[in-house]
Amino acid sequence: MSSSLITFRGRSFWMHDATGEVVLAALLDRVAAENPCRPNIKAVLKEVDDALSSGWVSGILSNFEEFVEQDPWVKCSILDLTARLLLDSNGTRESEVVRSGGYQVDKQMFCEELSALRDLLSGKGRFDGPSKIYSLTERSWKVA
Repeated sequence: MSSSLITFRGRSFWMHDATGEVVLAALLDRVAAENPCRPNIKAVLKEVDDALSSGWVSGILSNFEEFVEQDPWVKCSILDLTARLLLDSNGTRESEVVRSGGYQVDKQMFCEELSALRDLLSGKGRFDGPSKIYSLTERSWKVA
């Protein structure tokens, strides 16, 4: 399972691309539903759509800080989206997967990595030291 290093303001963690696909598909759905009238959002939509349709989400994930900071709406939307997705995924059974836009990921890994993404964007202090990755087999964070 491929993964990408998510870096934001000098702090980082490794996210599995399957989690990134679900998050980006949900972001695309949200943007389409809200249809914000911001000039940069059309470029964001195209970038996400291109990444998902080509199967190359690591391009966005590995340039995450640049992606998030191209418009303040993007960071706010991702923070709001992480909260909603975490609440929604808590309603599924432990053995289930989380799905969005034809993509799916293990629920526990998704919740762990989504929480890490929220904390990274919020500036919470769990990213000191070497970058970590969530181990699906061991169900814990490990130094990458």
